[in-house]
Amino acid sequence: MTCICEQEVRTICESFADTRGLPNYPHGVIFTFWEQYVRLRFYLAMAVVAALAAVFITLAIILFNIVAALLVVLSFVCRFLYYILYCDTGYALTSGAQFTKYLTIYHMPSVL
Repeated sequence: MTCICEQEVRTICESFADTRGLPNYPHGVIFTFWEQYVRLRFYLAMAVVAALAAVFITLAIILFNIVAALLVVLSFVCRFLYYILYCDTGYALTSGAQFTKYLTIYHMPSVL
């Protein structure tokens, strides 16, 4: 018995809809459950970008200095990327405890 992944089933459904002109949608527990994870990385990236933009705008308004706000945001991005690439072999932030550890080490030791 061969195992067909969800993406292959979606591709088959789309090709069937294109060739026959009948739209169809896969239905079942697997598709209902995994639908929320299909574009999870995209939505996570959009949330991070929106948060960094909000921090940048807030600091630019409060400090009246765009360069300082940009440096703060770039500092966070660089440290975050460094942590992901070099400190945890690419599996950083897989749990809340790791994210708390990251914040404790790099940003807010007195708060956490």
